[in-house]
Amino acid sequence: MLGAHYQGQTWWIGGSWGKQSTDIAGVPDATLLNLSVQYSFGTSRAIAGAVWRNVQNSPRDNVAVTLGYDYDLSKRTTLYGRLLLLNNK
Repeated sequence: MLGAHYQGQTWWIGGSWGKQSTDIAGVPDATLLNLSVQYSFGTSRAIAGAVWRNVQNSPRDNVAVTLGYDYDLSKRTTLYGRLLLLNNK
């Protein structure tokens, strides 16, 4: 797994790349690419992310996109919502 992120004053951007492999016969290797961004304003945060999964020699690839919103009600309580769009190829 290889990942990096950069944080500005009100925003954050990051990504990672990784490879899944196993010794189990018949289970193919897969590679994953993850990109995400977050923007903070006041007591709120907007979040977006995408993940691409490529399974070697298999039609089981997929793409996922996530959109989210966080609202801090207090120091310990956050109201949040997420929308996930998933495309299995």
